[in-house]
Amino acid sequence: MSLQLLMEAEREVVDLEDTIAKRDSAQIGGEIRILVVDRTTEFPEELDKMAPAGYTIEHVQSGGEALDRVSTTSFHFALVSHDLPDLPQSMVARSLKSQSPELVALSFRGPGDSGKVEIANAEPGTVVIADFSKTEQLVERLPDLGEAFRAKEKQRRYTQAFRAKHHDFARKFVSFKDKLDGVGE
Repeated sequence: MSLQLLMEAEREVVDLEDTIAKRDSAQIGGEIRILVVDRTTEFPEELDKMAPAGYTIEHVQSGGEALDRVSTTSFHFALVSHDLPDLPQSMVARSLKSQSPELVALSFRGPGDSGKVEIANAEPGTVVIADFSKTEQLVERLPDLGEAFRAKEKQRRYTQAFRAKHHDFARKFVSFKDKLDGVGE
């Protein structure tokens, strides 16, 4: 039995436990909380009014304020403007991720001319919205972003369950595999 098959079996166990406990695995995480870091109030207020049910939008106007907020409140996403009054966007996004590793940091410019939403501090080409000209464009993507977050959270739960039950086995497996790989060289 390969490690992959064992991990697949563990996923099925977690799903069955959710079914028995009447937990809807698609609803893991419940409400999606989004922190908008933007010096202006127009975009965050528009986003808050237009966001579908199940999404909570909070707004702060500086990078420092964002770092304070994330230290006391958990968020699923942070939308960090390129135009902050105090700190560079990349530093804010990186610091938010280090304070809250499960948070997905998105950088944005706009909405307007040459607007863009992308995954912050990622490889070039990780654009979420290429021509971000209207708030509606982001609102339309919120269900996709929420679903992607829930899928990532579910994968994290599978990994944690596997580690909790099979930590010693996985450690020994990696050790033996490394030894075998060393023999073949």
